Amino acid sequence: MTATQSPITTHVLDLSRGRPAAGIAVTLEREVGGTFVMIAAGMTNADGRITDLLPAGSLEPGTFRITFRLGAYWKALGLECFFPEAALVFVVRD
Repeated sequence: MTATQSPITTHVLDLSRGRPAAGIAVTLEREVGGTFVMIAAGMTNADGRITDLLPAGSLEPGTFRITFRLGAYWKALGLECFFPEAALVFVVRD
């Protein structure tokens, strides 16, 4: 990780079309007192990446959830989707 890069990044690929998935809304939440609280949001760029969700050096240990809002992406392509959103929960220990 470079000094200016977010400690949490993402890269979304549209495997059905063989290219990056641009324009997907993403939210990042942190668990606080048993509830997830949004701490960042972004949109994937033309390369399917978000590299600036958090300021460099701002990540502390905890439980996080990142959610990808996929429904709008597929709708814009004129397609239906099975998963309108996908969420991943992960733990940062240090």
